Amino acid sequence: MKRLAKIITAISVAAVLATSASAFEPVKKAYFGIGAQSTNLDFKNGGDYDSTQYALRWGMFKVFSNRLYLGWNMQLDIGTVEDLKNAEGKDSKIVTFGGQLEAGYRVPKVETDVYAILAGKYGGIEDTDIAGFGYGIGVGKDLWNWGRIMVEYKKYSMSVDNVLLDSYDENNVGVYFAFTFK
Repeated sequence: MKRLAKIITAISVAAVLATSASAFEPVKKAYFGIGAQSTNLDFKNGGDYDSTQYALRWGMFKVFSNRLYLGWNMQLDIGTVEDLKNAEGKDSKIVTFGGQLEAGYRVPKVETDVYAILAGKYGGIEDTDIAGFGYGIGVGKDLWNWGRIMVEYKKYSMSVDNVLLDSYDENNVGVYFAFTFK
Protein backbone atom coordinates (compact mmCIF):
# COMPACT_ATOMS: atom_id res chain seq x y z
CA MET A 1 0.00 0.00 0.00
CA LYS A 2 2.84 2.42 0.84
CA ARG A 3 4.50 1.57 -2.47
CA LEU A 4 1.30 2.38 -4.36
CA ALA A 5 1.05 5.72 -2.53
CA LYS A 6 4.64 6.53 -3.52
CA ILE A 7 3.95 5.67 -7.17
CA ILE A 8 0.78 7.81 -7.23
CA THR A 9 2.70 10.69 -5.61
CA ALA A 10 5.52 10.39 -8.18
CA ILE A 11 3.04 10.34 -11.09
CA SER A 12 1.21 13.36 -9.64
CA VAL A 13 4.44 15.34 -9.24
CA ALA A 14 5.52 14.41 -12.79
CA ALA A 15 2.13 15.50 -14.16
CA VAL A 16 2.31 18.85 -12.38
CA LEU A 17 5.85 19.44 -13.64
CA ALA A 18 4.91 18.44 -17.19
CA THR A 19 1.88 20.72 -17.14
CA SER A 20 3.96 23.58 -15.80
CA ALA A 21 6.66 22.96 -18.39
CA SER A 22 4.17 22.98 -21.26
CA ALA A 23 2.64 26.23 -19.96
CA PHE A 24 6.07 27.81 -19.67
CA GLU A 25 5.92 31.10 -21.55
CA PRO A 26 7.39 33.37 -18.94
CA VAL A 27 7.64 37.12 -18.84
CA LYS A 28 11.23 37.52 -17.72
CA LYS A 29 12.78 40.86 -16.82
CA ALA A 30 15.94 42.07 -15.14
CA TYR A 31 15.95 45.45 -13.44
CA PHE A 32 18.13 48.10 -11.83
CA GLY A 33 16.65 50.81 -9.65
CA ILE A 34 16.64 53.16 -6.70
CA GLY A 35 14.42 53.54 -3.68
CA ALA A 36 13.79 55.07 -0.29
CA GLN A 37 12.87 53.36 2.97
CA SER A 38 11.42 54.54 6.25
CA THR A 39 12.74 52.25 8.96
CA ASN A 40 12.12 51.80 12.68
CA LEU A 41 14.80 50.10 14.81
CA ASP A 42 13.31 48.70 18.05
CA PHE A 43 16.23 47.63 20.27
CA LYS A 44 15.61 44.89 22.86
CA ASN A 45 17.21 47.08 25.56
CA GLY A 46 14.51 49.70 25.09
CA GLY A 47 15.94 52.06 22.48
CA ASP A 48 13.61 52.99 19.62
CA TYR A 49 15.09 54.86 16.64
CA ASP A 50 13.94 55.93 13.19
CA SER A 51 16.07 55.76 10.08
CA THR A 52 15.77 56.96 6.51
CA GLN A 53 17.69 54.85 4.02
CA TYR A 54 18.26 55.10 0.29
CA ALA A 55 18.66 51.98 -1.83
CA LEU A 56 20.31 50.73 -5.00
CA ARG A 57 18.58 47.56 -6.15
CA TRP A 58 19.08 45.06 -8.95
CA GLY A 59 17.37 41.78 -9.64
CA MET A 60 15.23 39.64 -11.88
CA PHE A 61 11.71 38.23 -11.93
CA LYS A 62 9.60 35.85 -14.01
CA VAL A 63 5.86 35.65 -14.42
CA PHE A 64 4.77 32.29 -15.80
CA SER A 65 1.68 31.78 -17.98
CA ASN A 66 -0.15 30.39 -14.93
CA ARG A 67 0.54 33.83 -13.31
CA LEU A 68 3.03 32.45 -10.77
CA TYR A 69 5.54 35.19 -9.90
CA LEU A 70 9.12 34.34 -8.81
CA GLY A 71 11.89 36.86 -8.25
CA TRP A 72 15.07 37.80 -6.45
CA ASN A 73 17.08 40.94 -5.88
CA MET A 74 20.17 42.33 -4.20
CA GLN A 75 20.13 45.71 -2.48
CA LEU A 76 22.57 48.22 -0.99
CA ASP A 77 21.05 50.53 1.66
CA ILE A 78 22.72 53.70 2.95
CA GLY A 79 21.28 56.07 5.55
CA THR A 80 21.39 57.52 9.05
CA VAL A 81 19.80 56.46 12.34
CA GLU A 82 18.19 59.55 13.85
CA ASP A 83 18.98 60.27 17.53
CA LEU A 84 21.48 57.39 17.80
CA LYS A 85 24.59 59.55 18.12
CA ASN A 86 28.11 58.55 17.14
CA ALA A 87 31.35 59.67 18.86
CA GLU A 88 31.18 63.03 17.04
CA GLY A 89 27.64 63.73 18.27
CA LYS A 90 26.08 63.21 14.83
CA ASP A 91 23.38 60.74 13.77
CA SER A 92 24.92 57.28 13.23
CA LYS A 93 25.44 56.02 9.70
CA ILE A 94 23.91 52.71 8.66
CA VAL A 95 25.01 50.71 5.60
CA THR A 96 23.66 47.25 4.73
CA PHE A 97 23.84 44.84 1.80
CA GLY A 98 21.22 42.15 1.39
CA GLY A 99 19.17 39.97 -0.83
CA GLN A 100 15.65 38.67 -1.02
CA LEU A 101 13.62 35.92 -2.63
CA GLU A 102 10.06 36.61 -3.76
CA ALA A 103 7.16 34.29 -4.60
CA GLY A 104 3.65 35.35 -5.43
CA TYR A 105 0.97 35.83 -8.06
CA ARG A 106 0.21 38.30 -10.86
CA VAL A 107 -3.35 39.55 -10.40
CA PRO A 108 -5.34 39.43 -13.68
CA LYS A 109 -6.81 42.57 -15.29
CA VAL A 110 -4.67 44.96 -13.17
CA GLU A 111 -1.43 43.08 -14.05
CA THR A 112 -0.03 43.73 -10.56
CA ASP A 113 2.30 41.33 -8.73
CA VAL A 114 1.63 40.52 -5.07
CA TYR A 115 4.41 38.54 -3.41
CA ALA A 116 5.82 37.21 -0.15
CA ILE A 117 9.43 38.04 0.73
CA LEU A 118 12.21 36.14 2.53
CA ALA A 119 15.24 38.38 3.07
CA GLY A 120 18.63 38.61 4.73
CA LYS A 121 21.15 41.39 5.14
CA TYR A 122 24.53 42.25 6.64
CA GLY A 123 26.15 45.58 7.34
CA GLY A 124 26.95 48.05 10.06
CA ILE A 125 25.85 50.93 12.22
CA GLU A 126 29.03 53.01 12.44
CA ASP A 127 31.70 50.41 13.47
CA THR A 128 29.22 47.84 14.77
CA ASP A 129 28.42 44.76 12.66
CA ILE A 130 24.75 43.87 12.17
CA ALA A 131 23.15 40.88 10.45
CA GLY A 132 19.71 39.39 10.26
CA PHE A 133 16.88 37.68 8.44
CA GLY A 134 13.40 38.88 7.70
CA TYR A 135 10.13 38.41 5.91
CA GLY A 136 7.57 40.66 4.32
CA ILE A 137 5.09 41.38 1.58
CA GLY A 138 5.36 43.41 -1.60
CA VAL A 139 3.40 44.75 -4.54
CA GLY A 140 4.97 45.44 -7.93
CA LYS A 141 3.57 46.99 -11.09
CA ASP A 142 5.21 47.22 -14.51
CA LEU A 143 5.07 50.71 -16.01
CA TRP A 144 5.09 50.87 -19.80
CA ASN A 145 7.75 48.58 -21.28
CA TRP A 146 10.74 49.91 -19.40
CA GLY A 147 9.83 50.65 -15.76
CA ARG A 148 8.57 49.05 -12.59
CA ILE A 149 7.41 50.42 -9.24
CA MET A 150 7.48 48.34 -6.06
CA VAL A 151 6.15 48.96 -2.54
CA GLU A 152 7.32 46.60 0.20
CA TYR A 153 7.01 46.04 3.93
CA LYS A 154 9.69 43.95 5.64
CA LYS A 155 10.35 42.95 9.25
CA TYR A 156 13.85 41.83 10.22
CA SER A 157 15.27 40.30 13.39
CA MET A 158 18.79 41.74 13.60
CA SER A 159 21.79 40.64 15.68
CA VAL A 160 24.37 43.20 16.78
CA ASP A 161 28.08 42.58 17.46
CA ASN A 162 28.47 45.14 20.25
CA VAL A 163 28.06 45.09 24.05
CA LEU A 164 26.56 48.61 24.11
CA LEU A 165 23.83 47.88 21.55
CA ASP A 166 21.42 44.97 21.87
CA SER A 167 19.75 43.02 19.08
CA TYR A 168 16.75 44.71 17.52
CA ASP A 169 13.69 44.29 15.36
CA GLU A 170 13.58 46.37 12.20
CA ASN A 171 10.37 47.35 10.44
CA ASN A 172 10.76 49.01 7.09
CA VAL A 173 8.49 50.33 4.37
CA GLY A 174 10.13 51.07 1.03
CA VAL A 175 9.18 52.46 -2.35
CA TYR A 176 11.41 51.55 -5.30
CA PHE A 177 11.50 52.53 -8.95
CA ALA A 178 13.41 50.39 -11.43
CA PHE A 179 14.31 50.36 -15.10
CA THR A 180 13.56 46.95 -16.61
CA PHE A 181 15.43 45.01 -19.32
CA LYS A 182 14.39 41.87 -21.18
